[in-house]
This record gives sequence, structure tokens and C-alpha cells, in this order.
Amino acid sequence: MDQRQTFISTGQHIGATRRLGETYSNQEYLAAVEAASLAGDGERYADAVLGGDVDNLLRGIVEEDDLMTSATAVLKDRGISLEDATQGQLRDALVQVSA
Repeated sequence: MDQRQTFISTGQHIGATRRLGETYSNQEYLAAVEAASLAGDGERYADAVLGGDVDNLLRGIVEEDDLMTSATAVLKDRGISLEDATQGQLRDALVQVSA
């Protein structure tokens, strides 16, 4: 288990114990851990301790670049340069390549 995963697990435990009262069963604890996981408590805790997940941030940037490249190609096929496109034309091209 890497450092980030350790902090995610810790954050899920913290989130679970905040959802529970002073006494609880094993089943209640496991349900609370699942709820904390689904709510993103572990990732938020890891981000707070370590900073953002660089891989996810970079993946988002690459996906945005791919969308813009594809939208630019759609505009070019329509005879419109990216520089000359209106906001509406760019929006339509982005919608098309996002679908």
C-alpha cells in the first residue's frame, strides 16, 4: 500500500467514526466506512495531507487538450479557424466531440 492509499484509508476511517455514535457494531462500522468512501472522505483527507492527486490532475489536462484538438478539427472541417470561431461555434464543436 502506497502512502496516498494509506491516507485514503485513514480518511475513510475518520469519516466513518464521525458518522457513528460512541457504540456501534462491526456491521455499522463497515457501512459507515462504505458511506465515507462513497462520499470521498478518504480522497479529501489524502489531498489535505499530501496535496492534490497529480496523476488525476494531469489526466484531466490531457483530456481537455484532446477535446480542444478534436473541437479544433471539427471547426476546421466547417471552414472555421479556432481563432475566428465565435463562442457559440466553439461550444457546438465541443459538444459534438464530447458526445
